[in-house]
This record gives sequence, structure tokens and C-alpha cells, in this order.
Amino acid sequence: MEKYVVLIGEEHRTALNSLWAVLIQKRFEPDELFLVLDGEKELLGELEEDFELLLENYDADCSVKSSLFSDVQKVKDFIADSEDDENGLIALDISAASKYTTAKVLMDEGSKIFDHIFYLKVDEAEEKTNLLPTIERNQLRLLDLKSEQMEGV
Repeated sequence: MEKYVVLIGEEHRTALNSLWAVLIQKRFEPDELFLVLDGEKELLGELEEDFELLLENYDADCSVKSSLFSDVQKVKDFIADSEDDENGLIALDISAASKYTTAKVLMDEGSKIFDHIFYLKVDEAEEKTNLLPTIERNQLRLLDLKSEQMEGV
């Protein structure tokens, strides 16, 4: 099973846009999506719905599981309790994560467990909260920091 872990700080839309870009480019198709939120628990349900709708629009048969970062001891343990313990690819998305959360996850897990580390770079700061299709393509770069690939969206 292909697992996709999304670290989400304050910029919720950025996290959604990043997965959207990954799906558009067919860079990764998750079987399981794990949302790890830095903030308020009240947002988890709404975020799950938004991600489920996006996945549905791309015909991705994918389960969605979420938790607060404060409740996750280690990302590796959080995703180990998933539906299938089969050794599939694991992607980490840091586009919407705080520097602290990103550093903490990479220090705890190292980058070795992740096959991809995605980051959606948006050149114009005010564009980050817009929906992906409304952002000019020349303002976007989907980076895979693990494989050092860079592609326009």
C-alpha cells in the first residue's frame, strides 16, 4: 500500500493544493492518506472531507486517517497501524507544515523511511491560499526533495 503523510500547519489550503498537484502530475497515487495537523482538533473533520473530495475527483481509492501532531509520538508508529503492513512506498508532504514540525518529523524518523518528500513552492505569498487552478502555472513548482526532481504544475 502506498502511504501519503501530510503535515499541516496553519496553511490548510497549501496542503490540499500540494496533493492536488501530485495527483495532476501522477507523481504518486496514495492508497492511504494520513493527515497530521498542528492546530485545532475541530478542523480535522473538515480537512478530512476536503481531502476525500479531492481524492474522489481523481478516482483514488484511498482511506483517510487524521490526528493531531501532539497525539502522534512518531509518524512511523502512526502509519504502522494502517490497514496493510505491506512494504509500499511512503511519501511525506511538508508544503503546509511549520519548520518545527518538519524538523521534528525528520529528526525522529530520518528521511530514510520516506521515498518522496513533496513540497509545493508558490512564488507569490498571497497566492498560497488560493485554489490550485486559480494560481498561475508559472508561480508553482512541485518539488520532490527526496529525488531532487522539480516540475511545473
